[in-house]
Amino acid sequence: MDLLFLTRLSRLDLRTSESFDCEECFGHGPFQKRMLFLILLGTFNAHCQALVVSLITGDVDHWCKPPDGFNISATEWKHIAIPMETDGSFSRCRVYERCKPLAKHDTLVDRQGIGAVTLSEESWYNRCFPDQVQDINSTRDAPCEAWDYDVRTAESSAVSTWNMVCDRRLMRVVPVALQSFGSVVALVLVGAFADYISRRTLLLGSAVAMLTCTISTFVAAGYRYYAMARFLAGCSVAVNGVFTYIIPFESMTHAHRPQQVLLLAVIGVALSEVWTVVINPVVIDWHLKQVIYLAPAALILPALCFAPESPRWLVAKGRLDAAEAVMMRAATINNFPLPATACLVQKLKEHLKNNAGCESVYRDDLLDAGSLRCRALVLFVLGFSISFVFNVVAMSVVQYKEFWIPAFTVVITLLAYVLMHYLITGVTLVTVLSVCFVLVGCIQCALSIAAAATLSKLTKALLVLSKGVSNVFFIHCLTYVMELFPSALRAGLGCWTFACCGVAAMCAVSILVLQPAGHEYVVFAMTALFPFASLLMIRDLPKTTVVEEAKIVARGLTDSNRMCMVHMKRTLEDKTLRQTSRVPSIESTRSSKRKRPKSTGRSSSGSSKACPRSNTGQAPE
Repeated sequence: MDLLFLTRLSRLDLRTSESFDCEECFGHGPFQKRMLFLILLGTFNAHCQALVVSLITGDVDHWCKPPDGFNISATEWKHIAIPMETDGSFSRCRVYERCKPLAKHDTLVDRQGIGAVTLSEESWYNRCFPDQVQDINSTRDAPCEAWDYDVRTAESSAVSTWNMVCDRRLMRVVPVALQSFGSVVALVLVGAFADYISRRTLLLGSAVAMLTCTISTFVAAGYRYYAMARFLAGCSVAVNGVFTYIIPFESMTHAHRPQQVLLLAVIGVALSEVWTVVINPVVIDWHLKQVIYLAPAALILPALCFAPESPRWLVAKGRLDAAEAVMMRAATINNFPLPATACLVQKLKEHLKNNAGCESVYRDDLLDAGSLRCRALVLFVLGFSISFVFNVVAMSVVQYKEFWIPAFTVVITLLAYVLMHYLITGVTLVTVLSVCFVLVGCIQCALSIAAAATLSKLTKALLVLSKGVSNVFFIHCLTYVMELFPSALRAGLGCWTFACCGVAAMCAVSILVLQPAGHEYVVFAMTALFPFASLLMIRDLPKTTVVEEAKIVARGLTDSNRMCMVHMKRTLEDKTLRQTSRVPSIESTRSSKRKRPKSTGRSSSGSSKACPRSNTGQAPE
């Protein structure tokens, strides 16, 4: 909320919470490694919650339902009453009009002008069988009003439970859209107050709410109740996902933060993809499948035992006594010297005391109030852009049922992580961001061309490539948000960036649903436009983050110290050599004095007389 008011933002001390490295405060060890499980579990849960609706609404073979009590096999009914599609398959959504089940008291208008005739079951039976059809319009078809499903897979999908087929197919999209909308609402509201409330409190509250809402989806009896439960689940899952990132992030050392967050998040995504591949083909009741698929979410509560309050947030809020307690506990777990921790805390207390009541103590480019707002707007747009690409590709991949697609998606995700790791190690995060946008834009352009040319194999391969790359890129974009902003603003801006990602997900769902059949290449072209347009906005971002700037300064100081040491060593060596060379010259001078005392005296007196003459010729200083 402080970001919206420049006066309040300018009064915040944004530098103190970023002025120390956790390596200097309590070291790196088991304390951080335990919390890394939070990132993995939070990413795994968020990804599974995003995929669960598509998992339980898988396609089921269906056709128009025959009248009740009509004793006929499904195969015979299809040959009698179901029209054929152009590809030679039976229609799923239409039935011959002559065989359409009639409601009670239905009438048929005689097209030869005789009038309206009430149809009995016998007359309907005579009209439906082709060997007794006399009507010239016997091949006319009509939409279905009820459906039968393949008994082998009907129970494994909620499609058969709520008849989400044909003209009711949009019912599958509504829970997904509501879940995204719920995440946007919750993140906007929580983001306004996230930096005023304890990080651990929000993490614990969102975890309890997530488990409660998830259980509600298990027991929801009707479609409306299930859709509402998914809305509430979207609210809690989004908030929980933000804070499972932030708390471990703010306790990591500067040397490990981006790499470790990226590694654990990528592992979480890869595990969720593998888990989906394992559960999806299992033919069981869809209620039970949903329970099994989301069961790992229960691990979030035990994991909270390893998540203390964020020490950086406590420092940002001036609660140094509480921060000292957390740091001492972390130092004990990491076997770090406690006096060093106490010394650093004492320096922080003195720093805050000296800066108390001062307005805008630091007005550098990285933490200036005006530039922070500009950067926040840029990152909102970038988050929307990459999320739009990610969701369009993810929803496009769902329609393909080949086993190799999710398997290769995991492989591409891991390879993209390896590439990203080396990029992060070698160049700045904003440079990595630019490279990723160029790469994603090129892939989407190629995907659009392949889809327009109806090259199905190439389209699937590019979809897999785009899905794997966007998985890693999406995580890196959110990591960059946390690196760029200080702890006093990190949670709020993280929530609002995630909210922009939720808006992009809703837009992706709407576009994919409303697009005309066979025009997927237009949507892929749109996804290519966003990354290239985002490159224009990246220019407004700083070249380095606060941590990267500190690393550059430290590296410069290290190089300078090394040069000074070399210079001092050479100076000492030269001085030693000069002193060594002076020893024989002094001894020779003394011996010459003993041999020729008179000549030495004259020369010295002459020299002493020459000095004044030379001095008198100089201008006065």
